[in-house]
Amino acid sequence: MSTRYQETIDKARGFEQLSSAMKQGWVPTPHEPMPENESYLRVLRAKAANAVYSIWNESQGPATLGQIYSRVQANIAWDKAWPAEWTFPSKRTVDRRVNEAADPRFYEGSTPIVAVKAGSYCPNPIRFEGRARTLLSALVA
Repeated sequence: MSTRYQETIDKARGFEQLSSAMKQGWVPTPHEPMPENESYLRVLRAKAANAVYSIWNESQGPATLGQIYSRVQANIAWDKAWPAEWTFPSKRTVDRRVNEAADPRFYEGSTPIVAVKAGSYCPNPIRFEGRARTLLSALVA
């Protein structure tokens, strides 16, 4: 499909959205479909959690979403086992997987990471012992 043709379709969809909003007062936000491959999502959650642990090991401090995304990107680039059919994740996709890695709905027992504050993550202190657990517990408190 030509770029010009796609641009025309995108503009028409935009006008439809505006027209509907003017008639109804609201319109559902269009969005890209979520990847449904659970193993893809599980691997991204693991890579995100690993990035948090890696950053913690280097700095003894929380990881930001930007730092996590950079680590996940680098990890995927070096990962020879990354299936060719899997797309390279966007930042928003990685951000979602980070949030899921801190969400108990995705894990039995404890989550691998915890949100210290919005956009800032640390390894879950319950998964450590000794000095590391004390440091992490102090950050989360």
